[in-house]
Amino acid sequence: MTDLDIVTDEAVRCRNFYVHGTPGSFSYAEHGGVFTFLTGALEFIFAAADLVEAGWDIRKWRGHAACSPIRSTGCCTSGISRSR
Repeated sequence: MTDLDIVTDEAVRCRNFYVHGTPGSFSYAEHGGVFTFLTGALEFIFAAADLVEAGWDIRKWRGHAACSPIRSTGCCTSGISRSR
């Protein structure tokens, strides 16, 4: 599993916890920094999906601030793994 897979899976679990009440992997309230990161990552995933459908080329935007969730996945996955 890659870092992006870990983030994506946990972001969906976190969303489902708050929206549907399904069990999460850990207490999201106790890990505010991870919760904030997961929220941003999920927002990025939804926005990027729409942008890609509209013809967006992510390779041209890698250094842009809009792509910060992609660049920060590595540092945050260790926090997610420790929290589980």
